[in-house]
Amino acid sequence: MTQPVIKLLLLAAIAVIGLFAMRGSTRALHRVVWRGYVVLALVAAAASVLFPGILTWVAQRVGVGRGADLLLYVLAVSFMLVSVILFRRLAELERRYILLARAIAIQDAGTGGPSQRVAALSGDQAAAERTE
Repeated sequence: MTQPVIKLLLLAAIAVIGLFAMRGSTRALHRVVWRGYVVLALVAAAASVLFPGILTWVAQRVGVGRGADLLLYVLAVSFMLVSVILFRRLAELERRYILLARAIAIQDAGTGGPSQRVAALSGDQAAAERTE
């Protein structure tokens, strides 16, 4: 098996992202992990700008030929992580919109018709005045 260290690291990162995508997480833990990842990425970016040889050195230590290849691998894993996070956030927002729409529908059903806010949101001033 060639380049065993980088393959293990990439497979571990992909497994963690897959686990995160399939399993729910608590918000506090999610924030801590995300902030830690961002801080680590910023420190690594600054170090690679100040000392370009470090990226190549690290790449060779983990079994990648060049620093640019290591950077590509890290960016691919980061893209997967961000995609999973945004997908989960979008799903949560859709769930909230559904709950909000249901609550508004129940509230409007209790009053016997659409409320003033619907007319106001649609921009129909005449309809808003008729419902008053």
